Amino acid sequence: MSEERYSDPVRRLLERGKVDYGEWDDYTLDGIGPEHVDELIRMAGDMELNNGDPESLEVWAPLHAVRALGQLRAEAAVGPLLDLLDYAAEVNEDWFLVDIPHALERIGPAAVQPAGECLLDSSRPDMARAETSHALRLIASAFKEARRACAMALSRALQDYRQTDRFLNAVIVWDLVELRAIGAAPLMEAAFEADVVDLAVGGDWEEAQIELGLLEERLTPARDWFRESMGLPPLAELEALSISEGTGKKQKRKRKQQKQARQRNQDR
Repeated sequence: MSEERYSDPVRRLLERGKVDYGEWDDYTLDGIGPEHVDELIRMAGDMELNNGDPESLEVWAPLHAVRALGQLRAEAAVGPLLDLLDYAAEVNEDWFLVDIPHALERIGPAAVQPAGECLLDSSRPDMARAETSHALRLIASAFKEARRACAMALSRALQDYRQTDRFLNAVIVWDLVELRAIGAAPLMEAAFEADVVDLAVGGDWEEAQIELGLLEERLTPARDWFRESMGLPPLAELEALSISEGTGKKQKRKRKQQKQARQRNQDR
């Protein structure tokens, strides 16, 4: 039945099967172009396909459609893709959670305003809002002309830090840090002081200041916030490291580890 709902060349996406995690196919080589955007949007949100047999080839078609929409920079797809993020968060569909922000990144500046509005929408799942935050950071990194608008959208969302989930606050903070949004530093500091930022995501305000270039080194001893959040004792390796290496070298390594941890969270 799925084949009957789509025309070539979109229909051939039903036969592609599993996607490659890191590399996106060039769908234009199969003849897919702007004239197929409406069909691709429909395929991306096709619940019969999304909820199909996990061992089938067809179940991967919506993800191919998402990637094709990003590749085509299909502005009409921004709203549907943001809605699809909500679905992905509700069912914990990791592929969509990873790929939709990258599709929005490729669409570019046209996605900034809708994404900013969705980030402010407290009725959306927190994970969907977190991935929307990541999308804004990705767009800002890819399009310099959109950087200020993206930083402003993230800052507006952080202003509600007292009513926002701690994890989401942390995601927004560290996306702002990645953008070196110095102007948002007072707002970030206020969120940390209010103790509404999940420190396990990227660290504390001192770590954020160091990344922003506002502080040269920590004023207090470094801590493994992620392990603490899990109720785990400090790693013996880190204890040995504090004895055998200088403080500056230790702090540099610690910051690198935390940055890598943030990146793993953002690419989940």
